[in-house]
Amino acid sequence: MPNSKDEKRPVEKIRKARPSRKKYEPISSIAAGEDTPDERDSMKKEKYRDHLEELIKERTAELTKTREVMKLQAIERNRAEQTLREIENIGIILRN
Repeated sequence: MPNSKDEKRPVEKIRKARPSRKKYEPISSIAAGEDTPDERDSMKKEKYRDHLEELIKERTAELTKTREVMKLQAIERNRAEQTLREIENIGIILRN
């Protein structure tokens, strides 16, 4: 005659073998065409990646513009320094 422990074992095995419903999306939402959690995460990541790419484009444009302004300022500064040197040379020549 089987004891009560032996009778419970098959039930426990069945319970353990059953997949947890928490891991799966309800069939009704999939059949209704709703996005699964993985698809929603993927869409969020794609949207965030697009946002970051836009920020990078904006920042790159700002840096490019700033670099051009700085190049022009350097050219202007070099011209001013050259002009000052020429004026100093003229002053030295006139004093002699």
